Amino acid sequence: METYIGLCDTPFKLRYRNHICSFLNERYSHICSFLSELYRNVTELSKHIWNLKDRNIEYNIKWRKIMRTRSYSKVTKSCNLCFWEKYFILCKPEMSTLNKRNELASSCRHSWKFLLKSVIS
Repeated sequence: METYIGLCDTPFKLRYRNHICSFLNERYSHICSFLSELYRNVTELSKHIWNLKDRNIEYNIKWRKIMRTRSYSKVTKSCNLCFWEKYFILCKPEMSTLNKRNELASSCRHSWKFLLKSVIS
C-alpha cells in the first residue's frame, strides 16, 4: 500500500476532481501526446496510478483529510500548508511513501498570488 500527502488551497472537491482527471485523461492522447504526458506526470500520485494502469494492476484509492489549515499569509510571510506537508513527509514517512523528498526544498507555491507580477492588467 502506498500513501500520498497532498495539499491544496482550493476546495477539496476541486482538488479531488483534478486528481481524478489526471488519472482518466489518456483519451486526450490522440489530440496531443504532450497533454497525455502532462496528465500522467502532474503529481506523484498520478505517476503512480498510471504506472499501475500500464501494468494492468487494479488499485483502490481512499481519500482522507488529515488537517485543515490556512495557506500563505502575506502578513507572516509563511505558509501553513507547506509547513504541514513538510512535517508529514519528514515526521510521518508512512503517510507519504509516494512523496518525493525534494518537495522539502521547494518554495511555497501558494505565495505567487500575492506577487505583483501575478496581477494581470
